[in-house]
Amino acid sequence: MATGRGPVVIRPWRGRYAAGSVAVASRNEVWVAETGGPDDYAGAALRRWDGAAWRRVRKPAQLDSLDLVEDVAAADPGEVWGLSVYGQGYGELRVIHRDGSRWAMLPSPSPSVSLPQREPGWCENPSESALYLRELASRARNEVWSLARIARCGNGPTVREVVLHWNGTSWQEAKLPLDSTTQLTEIQADKVGGVWIGANPDHGQSYVLNFREGRWTRSTLHRGRVGRIVSIPGATGLLVLAQEGKDTYLIYELK
Repeated sequence: MATGRGPVVIRPWRGRYAAGSVAVASRNEVWVAETGGPDDYAGAALRRWDGAAWRRVRKPAQLDSLDLVEDVAAADPGEVWGLSVYGQGYGELRVIHRDGSRWAMLPSPSPSVSLPQREPGWCENPSESALYLRELASRARNEVWSLARIARCGNGPTVREVVLHWNGTSWQEAKLPLDSTTQLTEIQADKVGGVWIGANPDHGQSYVLNFREGRWTRSTLHRGRVGRIVSIPGATGLLVLAQEGKDTYLIYELK
């Protein structure tokens, strides 16, 4: 198949399991997290496109067959990050990292916000708050970012949203001026453009945060609520799909 801008290449997916989260490390390296299959998801792993075919990649040995990888992120060939339930499908959400052929499990980020970290629906004390990881993004080797929320144990109401950063040795919470009513919609990252985060406060205009060259900046949308954000590879720009009302969609280009 071809278009006016060059060929469109189709990579057939014939795995037993459905394709879940996707991460592009380079032109010839794509990672896909397998999800629920025809009967169950026991044994679901990851698939890697190596430029010629899809290859199955086993999960870390610490994970059980029922521990799905729910999100993947990649910035460089040979490296991938994953967000997985750890503990037979009912335990903690943990970040896993593969560099070359070896897997490692990152320590829990909970101490950085002084809270236990639990998978929704799994808690010991419903009166306590817990940390729920939900999305990853990577912009450089050995570095990953995660959106998370602090909520009442048992997946209760959100207390506040947080952004976590793994700098290669430890987790740190990004110090952002977020109030308890702001919902973080999505996170994207690029080596040139930096880290982008969509934000929808309950009151006031929606905006996008950008971390680049060691500092955060904020771009406010004139109309609409942030839906999806898409970073432009190798550039400082970002495309934002915003929704206004029921049937009006707006596309912003931020630079």
